[in-house]
Amino acid sequence: MVRPRGLSKGAARGEILPYHTLRGAVGWVVGSPGAASTRGLLVLSAASASRAGRAAAVGTPPPPNTSRKAPRARLGCELLEERALLAVVTIQATDNMAAETPGDVGVFTISRNAPGPSPLTVYLSIGGSAGNGTDYQQVSNSVVIPANQTSAQITITPIDDAFEEGNETVVISIMTSMFYTVGSPSSATVTIVDNDNLPSVWVSVRISRRASVACSGAHVAA
Repeated sequence: MVRPRGLSKGAARGEILPYHTLRGAVGWVVGSPGAASTRGLLVLSAASASRAGRAAAVGTPPPPNTSRKAPRARLGCELLEERALLAVVTIQATDNMAAETPGDVGVFTISRNAPGPSPLTVYLSIGGSAGNGTDYQQVSNSVVIPANQTSAQITITPIDDAFEEGNETVVISIMTSMFYTVGSPSSATVTIVDNDNLPSVWVSVRISRRASVACSGAHVAA
């Protein structure tokens, strides 16, 4: 592990501990056992730690999204623990009806509670009575919310077939991940309306006074 230069003699003897920021970048926490700087921890980014002689910022305040932990007795220094402030992700069917009629689509909207500086991949479970790729155009089991945006959409485009199937559903649920928190609602449904119902046929029969007609095995006399 890199040991930054430019520290005091006491601080240089301290243990260098890995520190992971909220975005996954690696830095270091340096403590000095028994020295005056014990309670002033040095927090460095990976970039600054790799530049020799530029890492002497003793007493740097703890980074955001961290909380203090009890000191290790053998070190006499405080440890920092990340307090995960993950995005809360939800899903809604913002257009919950679709049909086999061309152009009539359904829409799911996946949202995060606040924009982030990096894209966020949200993993999905896709179910329902409609077949993915057979009753509607294939939908991926993940969606990416772009950086600095709060939502992304999934469009359900039905495939028009010649089968009488009745109405079918597409159910999408958010799967858990270490990169976000699943909020509520975590599942939504789009209904696909079938357009292949067989037409009803009406038969009108006019019976004259002197005629007789056999209907469904029964004899009807005028």
